[in-house]
Amino acid sequence: MCHSRRHHPHHRERRSRTWPDETRAADSDRDATVDALRDHAAAGRLEADELDERLETALGARTLGELRALVADLPGASPLFGPRPARRERSHARGMIYATAWWAVPLGVWGALSVVH
Repeated sequence: MCHSRRHHPHHRERRSRTWPDETRAADSDRDATVDALRDHAAAGRLEADELDERLETALGARTLGELRALVADLPGASPLFGPRPARRERSHARGMIYATAWWAVPLGVWGALSVVH
């Protein structure tokens, strides 16, 4: 039995957490909305005047609900909003192992083959 999170049936659900509409929007949330709106305009789903109106609203949005409303009537996946989980930094020891392995493993193989032949 595999205990990896990747194979757990609810793993996908935990990663796609939805933040409440009242959550304050960050600059990255507004940028993601602007990018999505421009993509939809390039695909012909929004006319120039409607795009301008939505971009102005997106740049002034204070909450995630305001941003969601701007893309709610457009097809496809909505941008991911809200705080992102912090990235885990690699430990120094792990970095040293990787740094050493690139030369130690081939050197060990060469040494073992030299003894055998």
